[in-house]
Amino acid sequence: KAIIDNGMDDLHYEAMCSIITLDKQMMKAMHKAGYYKIRVGIETVNLDVLNHNQKALNIDTVTRRLEEAKEVGLKTYGTFMMGMPGSSKKTDLRTSSYIEKMILNGLLDNAQISICTPQPGTPFYDYAKIKGYLTTEDYSRYDGGRNAVVSSSTYSKSSIESMMQLRTEERRVWKECRSRW
Repeated sequence: KAIIDNGMDDLHYEAMCSIITLDKQMMKAMHKAGYYKIRVGIETVNLDVLNHNQKALNIDTVTRRLEEAKEVGLKTYGTFMMGMPGSSKKTDLRTSSYIEKMILNGLLDNAQISICTPQPGTPFYDYAKIKGYLTTEDYSRYDGGRNAVVSSSTYSKSSIESMMQLRTEERRVWKECRSRW
């Protein structure tokens, strides 16, 4: 409302939003005020992994919000993580399938897939250190894109990195396919 009241609705904005607090009415107001894209942290589609990481999401609600965003004319950008605490190659493959489905159905315009990386000074870092999951304290490797810095008996560093390589190759193929459409 303040953006519109101040005549700034002719500008274009994107916003990182909590999908939990969004509703269709809010997204309509955002679009009217000049927002063209929302970025939402989805992370994973596995309820156990979400609960383990204290993220209160319901994937049906996420899908419904993405549908509503498209109905009001917003572009969507979802962020996802591979190798979250409690995840496995199987759960990450399910998340990857969800991403693909949302892209094919036109509900996601962009997706960012990162390796879950504990940042020094955070509770996740302390947890990974206490559990013995950290593979290095060379912080130059804490990039979230190529290097996994955690490894557990249920999901190894090399498995997480191989998932990212697989996702990178899929993204390359999708870009080629989209350019042909």
